[in-house]
Amino acid sequence: MKNIYYKRFMVGIFLLVWFSAFNIQAQNKNRIECRYNPDNQKYYIKYIDFINNTTGEKEAVFNIREHNPYNKLDFPILNKKNGQNNKYYQINNIRIKDFRLSKGKFKFRNELSDTITIINGSATSYSAVFTSDTSHIIVQYNMILYQNETFLGMSTTVYILSNEGSVLHIFDEFDSECLSPAVTENGKYFAYGYGGGNDEEGNSLSGVGYAIIDLDTKEMIVNEKVGELYNIALPHNYGNLIRINCKKYESRTYIVYDFDKKKKYTKTYPFDEIVLMKKVTNQGFIFEENYHSGIYRTDYFEKSFIVGEIK
Repeated sequence: MKNIYYKRFMVGIFLLVWFSAFNIQAQNKNRIECRYNPDNQKYYIKYIDFINNTTGEKEAVFNIREHNPYNKLDFPILNKKNGQNNKYYQINNIRIKDFRLSKGKFKFRNELSDTITIINGSATSYSAVFTSDTSHIIVQYNMILYQNETFLGMSTTVYILSNEGSVLHIFDEFDSECLSPAVTENGKYFAYGYGGGNDEEGNSLSGVGYAIIDLDTKEMIVNEKVGELYNIALPHNYGNLIRINCKKYESRTYIVYDFDKKKKYTKTYPFDEIVLMKKVTNQGFIFEENYHSGIYRTDYFEKSFIVGEIK
């Protein structure tokens, strides 16, 4: 069903609900607050407010809907809207090779011939907001195209915002999905995962993997395909570290990139051990030995992980 990708993509919004409920603050100039659509039946973020911690004044506002590039397309509009009140477009009698967006890149599944004609297709977009601290905020838009419930392709646009509310970077030329996007606290690196099924048939744009981009040069410095070993790869940041959570049904492999030290740390844990993880630090992972034991151990990156060099 269409909801499979939508539910996975909306994880970022639900995470931000938790953060905003506690009035997000960090050692930054501004705190971040989110304003939601007042209609509880369609609960989504409409605005991001950047509020000065000292004066309490609103210094900037990011309008989620106005920045959505996929609500301004020149396709016939269907008489319905999705759960975020974004437009549905009718895509009909268009060959794949002739399908274009006015801005950004649309990526079809690789196995689809460009001579195929899209019949009675429909496309709509969703937004999500991601943050693990308040040094940077990521706003992501995805336009997804289906034909008879089958995923055909998608386009993704990512805005990276500063703590002051300014737009630092825009990415709209993805060749894959963009899952769990993350930015290091120093603003130097942007990571995302890709691959995994986008419908009941498991169709996707690419195999499972992850990528890391140097934001100074805009070059992709890491692109690891891990689909033979894992079902999904989800990046997160912790300070200036990038942590990739590679998932299998029975285990998790964590790959941690420390670009300051030019080191890569890798360790696999069985799932029953993962549930005992209590904290991630810039030195390693802290676990409780057993439930409610009060006894803790630290698996240090330098001692407990496989250590490699970042080339």
